[in-house]
Amino acid sequence: HWTLSQQPRPRQKAIIAWFEAEFGKNISQSTVSESLNNHFKYLDAKNNSAATSSVPPTSTKALRLRSANWPILEGILYKWQ
Repeated sequence: HWTLSQQPRPRQKAIIAWFEAEFGKNISQSTVSESLNNHFKYLDAKNNSAATSSVPPTSTKALRLRSANWPILEGILYKWQ
């Protein structure tokens, strides 16, 4: 995270004040905390194709194809959408 490269590390209150000064919007402490969470670490990656994507990288298990449990119903729903 960019906060780790700052010396001294900015406090969340300072980040909130900076964001309001920079963008004219007030954000909550929980928003700052959630944004700095490791869940969004892929957005900070340099020279990484995932850094330019708005979608977090997925594991290969998430892309596994599975057979339908209810093939007739799923076929009807697919045609309906």
